[in-house]
Amino acid sequence: MAVNLFNAQTYASLYPDLGAAGLTTPQQLESHFRNIGVNEGRLPSIFVNPKYYGRSYADLGRAGLTTNAQLFNHLESFGANEGRRSSVAFSPYFYRAVNTDLTAAGLTNEQLYQHFNVIGASEGRASSEFFNPFFYLATHSDLAAAFGDDYQAALVHFVNYGVREGRVGSGPVSPATDPSNVSSTAYDLGNLIAKGTFVDFVGTSDRDDYYGFRVVDPTNLNLNLSGLSDSATLKLFADINDNGRVDPGEEITNVTGNASNPAVINKTLGAGYYHINVTTENPATNTLYTLAMSPSVIESTNTTDPGDNQASAFSLGTLTGSRIVTDFVGSNDRIDFYSFVLNGNKNLNLSLNGTTDPAYALLYQDTNTNGVLDTTEILGIVNSSNNSLGSLTQNLGAGTYYVEVFTNTTTANTSYNMTLAV
Repeated sequence: MAVNLFNAQTYASLYPDLGAAGLTTPQQLESHFRNIGVNEGRLPSIFVNPKYYGRSYADLGRAGLTTNAQLFNHLESFGANEGRRSSVAFSPYFYRAVNTDLTAAGLTNEQLYQHFNVIGASEGRASSEFFNPFFYLATHSDLAAAFGDDYQAALVHFVNYGVREGRVGSGPVSPATDPSNVSSTAYDLGNLIAKGTFVDFVGTSDRDDYYGFRVVDPTNLNLNLSGLSDSATLKLFADINDNGRVDPGEEITNVTGNASNPAVINKTLGAGYYHINVTTENPATNTLYTLAMSPSVIESTNTTDPGDNQASAFSLGTLTGSRIVTDFVGSNDRIDFYSFVLNGNKNLNLSLNGTTDPAYALLYQDTNTNGVLDTTEILGIVNSSNNSLGSLTQNLGAGTYYVEVFTNTTTANTSYNMTLAV
């Protein structure tokens, strides 16, 4: 059974150009979305985002569902019934858990989607771990002044602007279900793009809590485990083989906290699937915890992603003065190549910093023009880790040169700032 997730009123308000074009009836608007708008990236409802849906569930891409139309059709026909998230602002499991009248009514996942689409959004109901309109308006006075108690307007703002601005959309919440004790059935957070805080328990009867999430754009992630009455360990894993569970060699880091000191992890993550584990290792330890997650997407100064070989190097053109580039290398993008030209004899300074994991910049010239880096063509290398500055200075003649920025371990992920100056 399929559910209709199109909302004509929302669609018209989001896209006033349609009204100007004479599309005003619900039938006209829905026909436009299904035939044209979905492929243009327009949203059918403010809490349904096909791109987010595809990014959250890698199995859809593996099944060949990649276009917005394919993803939206899958969500209506299957995903809603399966309880999948449709956006950062809606999870049917969480919606059911926090709205006890809906739990008592026995609404199915599809009915929960329909309820929020028709009634719940305008009523201001909390709809995901990351969004509660009452909290959002109460916390951000500028939005309360602008929207009053228009909860749908608050939802629109959060999805379109608030997430990107780093605004907090919800106070601390309990997970809709107890996070799993095993990584293969971790509590699913979808595509992690918004700040969220979770309150739960680990101890004698529930030793581990696993949370799973996906990252699409390179992201800086801060994790803070606090509110402890006894010691607990916070672990972060990268699902390197993308099999949906933690395997040996996939741990990125772990930190233990206690009542006096929270456990804090700051890491840069590349695209992929990750697990967070909150655990107690002493059988007698029992503690509540507050786990805060704060992701922020890494911005790049490059117009396109630098290639991973000499032939696809990002051209910096003829180098004059100083040029600074900011980008990312890591698990899904291990190498960035750059090329630049010197139009005469120059003293070049190459430096690398702004890193959270070890990264390296290799300078060379393809003197035999074979398109392959030979060891005899390496002119120098710099390295940086934990924001240390690595640099080199070389006197170079006119010609074309290359810089390869890279990491050399499977779990290393870092943004970097590279400066070239003559």
